[in-house]
Amino acid sequence: HCARCHDHKFDPIPQRDYYNLQAVFAGVDRADRPFDDDPAVYARRRMLLAEKQAVQRRLQPLLDKVEFATSEEIKALDVRIQDASLLLAHLGAPKNAAEEAEKKELEARRVADRAKRKSLVDAIVGQETYAAIGLLEQELKAIDGRMAELPKPRLVYAAASYFPRAGNFRPSLEPRAIHVLDRGNVRAPKEEATPGALSCVEGLPARFEEAGQDEGARRAALARWLTHRDNVLTWRSVVNRVWQHHFGAGIVDSANDFGRMGGKPSHPELLDWLALWFRDEAGGSLKQLHRLIVTSAAYKQSSAHRDDGAKVDAENRLLWRMNRMRLDAEALRDAMLAVAGKLDLTMGGPPVRMFFFKDDHSPVYDYARFDPATPGANRRSIYRFLVRSVPDPFMDRLDCPDPSVLTAKRSTTITAIQALAVWNNPFVLRMAKEFAARVDASQGGVAHAVRLALGREATLTEQAEYEAYAKKHGMANLCRVLFNTNEFLFVD
Repeated sequence: HCARCHDHKFDPIPQRDYYNLQAVFAGVDRADRPFDDDPAVYARRRMLLAEKQAVQRRLQPLLDKVEFATSEEIKALDVRIQDASLLLAHLGAPKNAAEEAEKKELEARRVADRAKRKSLVDAIVGQETYAAIGLLEQELKAIDGRMAELPKPRLVYAAASYFPRAGNFRPSLEPRAIHVLDRGNVRAPKEEATPGALSCVEGLPARFEEAGQDEGARRAALARWLTHRDNVLTWRSVVNRVWQHHFGAGIVDSANDFGRMGGKPSHPELLDWLALWFRDEAGGSLKQLHRLIVTSAAYKQSSAHRDDGAKVDAENRLLWRMNRMRLDAEALRDAMLAVAGKLDLTMGGPPVRMFFFKDDHSPVYDYARFDPATPGANRRSIYRFLVRSVPDPFMDRLDCPDPSVLTAKRSTTITAIQALAVWNNPFVLRMAKEFAARVDASQGGVAHAVRLALGREATLTEQAEYEAYAKKHGMANLCRVLFNTNEFLFVD
């Protein structure tokens, strides 16, 4: 947010660009937005809403004329009415006959002043204005009648520019004006901003003049700007993030900062080639980009250490070996469910509350009291209901990021608490029991368990040691040991 108060100190982003980008979203609020499944109904509702907004644009200036009509006499009456209201509030319930008489006198004076004020406003506004207001309100009523004939839509809480008025929360007929603020001071607005984006991206217009006052057109213009084939920043950023996902570090290690203070690309030619290939040959297909990377020679490398490589590039920025990466918290949980044969692969649907919830004066989110028999408890981690104020302790220990914060790259820590969580957490214990029930100790169960957990056959030494351990401590404890091996926790 440096550019909110001044031109950016390091990157070519002037202050005006910040406010031009803000102007793109100036007409958007968060509210219940009608959503129609039927495209024909959606188109009809959009048409009627456009008609309604057009009428409201004609009506609003007339209503403002009535609301803001004033004169010296009206101002004096406003003061008298306000004083009477304050005195009435101060009196409260009358305690005697004198206060009762005073209250009646104040109420009568306020009623008379309000009536006189209305007659003065009517004289200023004129009957023609009131007649025009009446006709426009009839048009709105007719449009509302046609909208009422449509099937009732579902309401989705989302970005919306039109929604039912609720008190002072009402949709603006036009996107509000955004001004460049002098040093970011809201009390010092300067020139009005124009919807636009970064002016430093060459070959693309930095101002969306064609968008006009339609907030939807403004956002569509920004979407076209972002996805334009000449916007090299977009294509380079996307391929860098996908590369980071597979290798643990991006070609540019600062995924959120491609500016002067960000990291320099370790393989600049590769980044340019990938961006052009992704744009031109893959047509922006992320599936093709993933396939290209995971079938590359760089991805197929082992993570084994080599002294000669470490001497030249200790941080492995040049990728002379594969980076060893620990499974993300969600992937580790899903892997345990999969190995135990309990992973629910159902797609879509609402999130699952994997905690005990009590709606008290202060809501209670208790993960320890969660019933694992709850329907959906074994669904993939992507379907977990996330409580931003009370994260899941098990996932939190494994560096699952705060869902309320944008995370360009997850932190990876190694602590004793993590080891204890993966060893003793009730979820891990339950999955170990389910895993043990899946394999048969009397018929090669140990070999089967190793095959499922580690994806390979057990060596003769491992086979003997694991069988002895299972015989002494039980198959469930052996399965828990397998969950805690580096082979299970890390991608080599």
